Amino acid sequence: MIGLVDLGISNIFSIRNALKYLGYKVRLINKPNDFNNIKSLILPGVGAFKEGMVALEKKKLTSSLIERVNKGLPFLGICLGMQMLASRGYENGETRGLNLIEGQVKKLNFKKNYPVPNIGWCDVSIKRDSILFESNKAKSFYFLHSYYFSCSEKSSIVATIKFADDNIPVVINKKNIFGIQYHPEKSFENGIDNLNRFIKFL
Repeated sequence: MIGLVDLGISNIFSIRNALKYLGYKVRLINKPNDFNNIKSLILPGVGAFKEGMVALEKKKLTSSLIERVNKGLPFLGICLGMQMLASRGYENGETRGLNLIEGQVKKLNFKKNYPVPNIGWCDVSIKRDSILFESNKAKSFYFLHSYYFSCSEKSSIVATIKFADDNIPVVINKKNIFGIQYHPEKSFENGIDNLNRFIKFL
């Protein structure tokens, strides 16, 4: 059973449909007891960092989520869900994150030819081996974001994209914890393959 956290602020049904397409059973996580008997956990999200953390707190999911992930439950954060892994974010005010991977969520720097938000297809440069990818060959994914995870734990950075003068982390991994900035459900074969590879990590 795959647990899919429902923050109530974004459309999670496209992710659920992608998981069902792959043949997996899905349970929506709305209360602490919903974590029971799941084999992996996915936190998708669209929107602001502060809104995401407030939504998690309102449903009283934060403590249970952190406890189970720290005990080894495989976890995948998608888009805002990846950013919420950070120690702190600055979207709509400074807000404490889940602090599962050390770092801060900052706004992308606007420069000529690099508009904010970053919308569309980007080639991802894979920096190290990961179960999310078959090889270290660059792949293309669909992005929609104005903020990025500035990861302090350099060993946790799996892949980046080039944005203006910076290399932005877009895939992170620390033990059982994974995060991807792009939208796998909108990234066709590459995105579906990502989801499948994560679940096979079990």
